[in-house]
Amino acid sequence: WRYISTYIDPFEPNIADVLSTVVSNITIVKNATGQTYWPLYNINTIGNMQIGRAYQMYSTASHELVVAGLAVQPENTPISLPAGWSYLGYLRQSPAPVDAMMSSISTYINIMKNSLGQTYWPLFGINTIGNMNPGEGYQVSMSSQHNYTYPANSSSFQTAALNIADPA
Repeated sequence: WRYISTYIDPFEPNIADVLSTVVSNITIVKNATGQTYWPLYNINTIGNMQIGRAYQMYSTASHELVVAGLAVQPENTPISLPAGWSYLGYLRQSPAPVDAMMSSISTYINIMKNSLGQTYWPLFGINTIGNMNPGEGYQVSMSSQHNYTYPANSSSFQTAALNIADPA
């Protein structure tokens, strides 16, 4: 299982079309509300992919997914995050630290997880996710509904490690 997303607004947005080149490796795909794309049984209750949303996918092999479309401008693409659990897509074209990306809404985030189970838990200062990455999605629990907009792709984010020595 892994969470996937895209910063591309697909020319053909139906999830079956977006995943058509890798469908032989896909068992099932789900969105946050439980709708599914299950190719073996020709079930597709997801329909069109939504920009800013992530999808949970079970695949039988690793593969590269190429999405044809136009790149979204993250700073012009607000995402509504409901109270409770939802799946959040990553709309930027380069990795950036999750704490920097989520700083404007961190007080409303209960917990956030990636496909590996790594967490960003602002209340306790826990961040095992590190960077958010293009193509990845995240499961997030919000204390209340909030609209969120990513910084522009031109915004640069860096982290630095400090070496703190014991006083002698």
